[in-house]
Amino acid sequence: MADVPATRTAICMFIDPRGRLWLVWVTILANEWHTALLRCRIAEDYQADGPPTLELERRDSHHAGEDFAAAVQHDCEREEARLESVPAPEREEWRSCLENRRRHADDKYFPPPWAGCRVCTRW
Repeated sequence: MADVPATRTAICMFIDPRGRLWLVWVTILANEWHTALLRCRIAEDYQADGPPTLELERRDSHHAGEDFAAAVQHDCEREEARLESVPAPEREEWRSCLENRRRHADDKYFPPPWAGCRVCTRW
């Protein structure tokens, strides 16, 4: 139904409150989880013999605008000015976070706001 050759893909199926069958899976673009695209197909006619007719396909992805990297760089400069207000024991972690943001600002596969970063989620 959603076979991607030479990959190990986790597939989930469920029926929503409107009675539609959903097939949900992830496509990994560049062999790393942060490059994953969430994909799904929806079927309203799945009770007949044989495979369901999956009418609709949705792909959820992010698309940063052309000025995104410049905006991130500007934001990092502004936040760097605030570093003196951060307690000294945490300052290096925050500085590292800002460097990480700068490094990945142009990476189209690296989604903001870098949810794995403990600092970014608190800032």
